Amino acid sequence: MAETVLNERPAESTCPLVVEVSEELEQALRSEHARLSGEANPTAIEWDLFLEVCILIGLDELKHHTTEEAFEFIDRLEG
Repeated sequence: MAETVLNERPAESTCPLVVEVSEELEQALRSEHARLSGEANPTAIEWDLFLEVCILIGLDELKHHTTEEAFEFIDRLEG
């Protein structure tokens, strides 16, 4: 599996975040970003904000699972 590093951050950020994702996931993220930006009225969604929201949605979803369920999900992703 090829990996791409997303290392983008706004100038005002003081804490860089580097995430390695597959090329397929990167394309899916960029496609969804383009779709949402195209539907945004009147301003497109900034890439950094979009990634932040993706992480927040994931963290919020994680709160609804037990620790065991979370680790099982991680195991499935790694497998």
